[in-house]
Amino acid sequence: MSMKPLNQQERNNTFIRYILALIVSMLLFGALFFTGSRLPQKELDVLRTQNAEYKSAIDKQAKMLSLMDSIEANLAVLDKAGADASYGETEVSNLLVQMKSNIADTSGINLIYKKIASNYQRAMQDKHMIRDMRKDSEAGTECAKDLEKANKQIMDYQMMLVSMGANVPK
Repeated sequence: MSMKPLNQQERNNTFIRYILALIVSMLLFGALFFTGSRLPQKELDVLRTQNAEYKSAIDKQAKMLSLMDSIEANLAVLDKAGADASYGETEVSNLLVQMKSNIADTSGINLIYKKIASNYQRAMQDKHMIRDMRKDSEAGTECAKDLEKANKQIMDYQMMLVSMGANVPK
């Protein structure tokens, strides 16, 4: 008589089920570990692309700000007496063209930059008009001086004529 247990078949079935359950649970934990280790990598990739987009936007905005500083500096030169206005206006116009071409590259604030560019354009036109008005007022002042000089000469001629005995209307 052998000493085999009576429920040997049951024990073997239970052992096989235990091994299968252990394998399934190990596969489940392995799959979870694999997925969990891949998820941060995907998040990192997404964050890297977002970071690149933000850096690109910041670079584009820095370029726009440098263009705006250059435009303001050139507009300030237009106010100074004796400055070459045509060169300054050409520089501002070129910078405005560059600014308008870069507006499409900026993300999200295109309207603001368009309004800023149009304000710079208006400022340049206003400065041109002010310079023309200054020229007109300088020309008017010069004309007034010439008129005063001519009136003085007329008075001198009238005095000479009176001293010569001529009848001069007053």
